[in-house]
Amino acid sequence: MNQLNKIALVVSKVLEVLHWIGAAAAAGLLVCAVVAGDWICGILTRVMPELGKNLSVYGYEMTAVGADGKVRYAAVILFSIGAVLILSLMAMVFRNIYLIFKTAKGKTWFSKGSTPFQKDITRMVREIGIFYIAVPAAGLIMSGISRLVLGTEFAEISVNLEGFITGILILCLSQIFAYGAQLQNDVDGLL
Repeated sequence: MNQLNKIALVVSKVLEVLHWIGAAAAAGLLVCAVVAGDWICGILTRVMPELGKNLSVYGYEMTAVGADGKVRYAAVILFSIGAVLILSLMAMVFRNIYLIFKTAKGKTWFSKGSTPFQKDITRMVREIGIFYIAVPAAGLIMSGISRLVLGTEFAEISVNLEGFITGILILCLSQIFAYGAQLQNDVDGLL
């Protein structure tokens, strides 16, 4: 079990870093699109035939290539904004997973011993649930904005129900952790 925790710790940190890198790349794409839109759209027009016409991240998907075969400037900007937001939220999910494992082992400065039933762990689990709900919500909002700005042929509104359901389940799990933390405090108070 200890080996499995170490693997989960490493994987969560790697995924956090990869999501932050993705968010930074999307922010770089956004800056390039705003500063040098023609240049970046020209590069993407040459690259997109190999990649396909769609840009997608965690269910937020949009068609970037118009009927003329060229990448739309506004599509790149709107997709980049959504990608930065969504990838940052998912990076925070993996950050909290990493911190939960460290805190439960008593290896963070705010740990209250080696127990999973702590207020900070309850808060982090609750935040994970909120982030999981925020990812499809951000995708839905950005899809709606993209559809208004670009038209119906470029952006499709889709709802990722899995993200909402997972977020709600994690919020329920946080209530169990809150109850466990309360029991842990009661037991510690009796000793």
